[in-house]
Amino acid sequence: MSMQSFSARGSGVISMVRTVACNELSDGEIISLAQASGITGELIDNVRRLFHQYADETSFGLDGRCFLSEDAGMRLFREVIQIQKEKYAKQCFYAFRAAGLASPGENAVGYPNSLSLRGLLLGLVVMDPNNSSKPLGDQFLRCRLEMLFRFYDLDQDETWDYSEFAHFIRHLYAANNKPTAENDTETIWGRNKDDKLTLAKVVNHISKGRLHQYGYEQLLCFDCPLSTNGWWKMHL
Repeated sequence: MSMQSFSARGSGVISMVRTVACNELSDGEIISLAQASGITGELIDNVRRLFHQYADETSFGLDGRCFLSEDAGMRLFREVIQIQKEKYAKQCFYAFRAAGLASPGENAVGYPNSLSLRGLLLGLVVMDPNNSSKPLGDQFLRCRLEMLFRFYDLDQDETWDYSEFAHFIRHLYAANNKPTAENDTETIWGRNKDDKLTLAKVVNHISKGRLHQYGYEQLLCFDCPLSTNGWWKMHL
């Protein structure tokens, strides 16, 4: 799947406008966004220290096995970046990797199987619901949608099936303190359960306002009243 850029027009209306990579953000922009979203300099320093402690000496990155290992230091690392349940660590690894390493037109299969420090920091910033898209506009909003899509693409097949979509909707409801009803999920899905949603189709859902009343834009546009760690708590 190519890396696409999106822009917001009105409430919850997203359109593809150009091809752009998340890695066009400078290191300084990433650090500034991290600090603006409440990720302290101390936390960034801790992430750097633990990252370099476990990074592969050849690739200078974390591979999946290391990131998901039961090593005490790596468990601490995941706690530092607020991934406290192992079942979500793999999702986060793929989402962070997509943010930091993807290039325009690059297929997911072509992603190196490692996580850069830059990709990890960018992932933390983009996934933070309290951050603001205003400093970077379309590009940053596109990064967030890409991250959300990849986070819930549990089988990494570049689509959401019904179960992955339902997983996403459950978390939306939880963020709004609502119980999830199966018929609500079916209504929002609005298609045969055997169908799948590509990233473009997810965008189409948003453009039609189908998810507006369920709080989709709350997670997409950063202006939601969640706590600094609300995104992670919602998934744990």
